[in-house]
Amino acid sequence: MLASPWDWILTVLFASTGVYCLWHLSASWDRSAVGPNRAVDVLHAVMSVSMIVMIWVPTGSVGTWVQIVAFGVMGIVIAGYASAKAIPSGARVDLGIHVLLTGAMVWMLAAMPLMMSGVPVSGTGGSHDGHGSSSAPDAVTVSAETPAWVLLVTWALVVLCVIAMGWWAYRFSRERTHRSHVMCHIGMALGMGVMLALMIS
Repeated sequence: MLASPWDWILTVLFASTGVYCLWHLSASWDRSAVGPNRAVDVLHAVMSVSMIVMIWVPTGSVGTWVQIVAFGVMGIVIAGYASAKAIPSGARVDLGIHVLLTGAMVWMLAAMPLMMSGVPVSGTGGSHDGHGSSSAPDAVTVSAETPAWVLLVTWALVVLCVIAMGWWAYRFSRERTHRSHVMCHIGMALGMGVMLALMIS
């Protein structure tokens, strides 16, 4: 779906975030673990796998809708944690950003056919012989253009990802004990922003 070297760069990035979240889940899986933190780790682990699959394998409409529902449910769960009165204001902002980025993930899945409508595809009968087929000599550009409103929403979400990175960078500067966890959040926001931008560029 993405041209080289972005496919490999993003694969390494999301593999790193996914492995880290799984490690963090296993290391903190006890009864004292905080619910929101566990939910975010699960979200990022699943999101990392979904991103890698999205880069390399067409999932089809059924697979896409399964992911949309799954991320929608996870977003609602995290939003529920964010709305709890006992949550400190800083943690509430953290969770709110996770909810917004989950919404961006749902948008990416749902609007992908529209976002990719202006991307070069193989002219040999429309087959999907590989994610790098757009670089073939006989590649042509499909006639349909990405709708303006899709571009507007997608670029707005790219800006949201940049804002999220700024927030996590601020948290990184203030954090003293869990910097690797914050770096994972920065990596997720970076990867999502880059992937959204590449889909409409």
